Amino acid sequence: MKFPKDVQLILKRRYRRQASQWVQGSNPWPMSIPLSPPSEQEARQKSETVRDWVLAWQTWSGKGSLIWKETHWRVLGTQSLPERLLLFGAEDVAEWVGQSDDWRAQMVFRQTFLKRWPELEQGLKFVDEDEDDLGRLVAMLEWLERNPRSNLYPRQIPVSGLDTKWLERRMDWIARALLLLRGEPSGHRDFYEIAGLRSLPHLVRMRILDARLRESVGGLSDLCAPPDEITRLKLPIRKTFIVENLQSGLAFEDIPNSVLFMGMGNGISLLSQVSWIAHTECVYWGDIDTYGFSILDQVRSFIPGVQSKLMDESTLCDHQVFWGDEMKQHPSESLIHLNPSERDVYEGLRAHRWRPNLRLEQERIPWSYAWPRLLE
Repeated sequence: MKFPKDVQLILKRRYRRQASQWVQGSNPWPMSIPLSPPSEQEARQKSETVRDWVLAWQTWSGKGSLIWKETHWRVLGTQSLPERLLLFGAEDVAEWVGQSDDWRAQMVFRQTFLKRWPELEQGLKFVDEDEDDLGRLVAMLEWLERNPRSNLYPRQIPVSGLDTKWLERRMDWIARALLLLRGEPSGHRDFYEIAGLRSLPHLVRMRILDARLRESVGGLSDLCAPPDEITRLKLPIRKTFIVENLQSGLAFEDIPNSVLFMGMGNGISLLSQVSWIAHTECVYWGDIDTYGFSILDQVRSFIPGVQSKLMDESTLCDHQVFWGDEMKQHPSESLIHLNPSERDVYEGLRAHRWRPNLRLEQERIPWSYAWPRLLE
């Protein structure tokens, strides 16, 4: 016997799995949900449950049509029992599972885009947008269709309300829509190439830690430039420091023949384009957390000789008072470019050896402790 709450669970699963098909015109209507009436033997054994079941459907009100059937039993006589529920459209299912607003949004989305671009019928993924954002998406696609190779920066596009964060959340969707409209495969192209736009330049930030080296670049001590321009610097650099966090990098004092890159996070791979780094003595200092070690692993993939500093177990345990929480750990069970001691700390963090979700941010380490060890 299926109570209304059981039917609701069934419909929730169907809505989650099939709503996108219904939007595209799949027509399983009317949808019939059997309510599994009991046999006479079951009714006699579970008479109270059967009464509750019948009463639940007698007092039910909602979308759909309830089909009742008269059943003639030898002992219990003639009984009128709910046999099945018929639903006549996706809007009925949506009402049952509390997704009416979602369904209406999907229909508005479909009507907005397929009326304008029917060729998107089979491949356009639904995005839940308000009316203004749907209008902005339409305007964006129309402009990119008319200007496939504008070579503009995104903020130069004359679409009202367009900003960087709005676009970043919708880049994949817009790229997919453009490819469908053109009938093209994506290949290895990113959003900017597909849309014919100019991407913002990737910059790296470098401090020059030697007064003599600074004289060679007009006295500048803090540079922010594309990697290829940094590569062209012809300086007698002996040592390179790579520091995960900005303030830790800013705290460095002068060191002879040395430079420092800082604050790059997961953009660390840009340093692979600065070819001369690998020919210097290279040091990496990052947070003692799983993502800090993942960045170290990336660096060592293109600078095999890089040494880590202040990312060992003794540094971690010496500063327990400054421990914090890493809310989400890096998913990799192992990182292939770590050395044995680094791997031991990484695996210990993942296994919660010292404490669950432990991290020690590099800025929390007292400078009087960190600085002499960085100079070793």
